[in-house]
Amino acid sequence: MLRNLLFLLVICFVSDYLGAQINGPSASKLTSFNVIPIPHKEAELEPTWNYMRNKGPVGTDSIMISTNLSWRLTYGIAEGAEIGLSTPSNFSSLCIGSKVRIFEQGKTALALMGGVGFNLQNGLIGPDQSLLSYYAGGLIAAFQLDEKNSIDANIQAYHNAGGGPTNIFMSADWGSYVLGDKFQLILSASYNHSSLSKVVMINPGFAIESAKNFILVLNPAITVSGADPIYAPQTFALGLSYTSLWR
Repeated sequence: MLRNLLFLLVICFVSDYLGAQINGPSASKLTSFNVIPIPHKEAELEPTWNYMRNKGPVGTDSIMISTNLSWRLTYGIAEGAEIGLSTPSNFSSLCIGSKVRIFEQGKTALALMGGVGFNLQNGLIGPDQSLLSYYAGGLIAAFQLDEKNSIDANIQAYHNAGGGPTNIFMSADWGSYVLGDKFQLILSASYNHSSLSKVVMINPGFAIESAKNFILVLNPAITVSGADPIYAPQTFALGLSYTSLWR
């Protein structure tokens, strides 16, 4: 049975770093996963269309534009636990992620998360290229400060199957409802530490929840320091997601 349709319009920073992190679990706010899993025996289906405009490789004046469609399917496998799949429309890769709530007391809650990524490219590959592209694990924390203010925070470590050091990604999202419970101001900060770069970003945005079954989210991103060694940070990105909950 279809229940609780959710429509998101997101203007956001979409980073190549996210490709090797946990994907599939349900998310909250702008950059962090939330502690609360999808209810048992319910599923969430979300197609997402992304448009990205980047500066080209360092030393050139070119512009890189890319668009893609991706799909996420997440299912509540038990009370307090969910598992999700995420893949682009050409099925060139597959991410499997999950989260399990492990603690909840008062205004604080914790969950564990983990995930793996698989390379499903069609075409010639090297004989030493593994089907498994990366694996990751992490911790989710949620803090309900009061009835209007809350914080979601994540830390995850991910490792490419082909070798190299373990990378760390941290994020925290603060949300505050103003003008009743229909408008939420959100501020997100994230830090990505890898062997190639160290990137700090902030995402000042908001969510409008004036309709019963729809939500509008604005999520711009600002790179405070660091950059991808090959491509400069995206100058513009637009994501359009349609989320539906099934039971």
